Amino acid sequence: MEDAAKTILWPVLRELMITYPDIKTDITLDYGLTDIVAERFDAGVRLGEDVDKDMIALRISPDIPMAIVGASSYFDKAMSELTVARPYTPATLPRKSMG
Repeated sequence: MEDAAKTILWPVLRELMITYPDIKTDITLDYGLTDIVAERFDAGVRLGEDVDKDMIALRISPDIPMAIVGASSYFDKAMSELTVARPYTPATLPRKSMG
């Protein structure tokens, strides 16, 4: 999360802060899917496509390639325990310990 903030968000915010120096900027980073409205944020940034239907989304960076890598033996064992198909995208990777 911090890497994404440094490489994607910070360059955009830096330009905003230079152009509009009177705007106060507070940044909160978290790994959850925060309810931006309920938490009274003016704006939010999401990695991926998880945007509420009543929100307006603007792209602030190009697509970021992602990969799922791991030993075949790990995936074979993990998938047999969960009875789901082998993941082919990050969204289909089960939330499971890597141990």
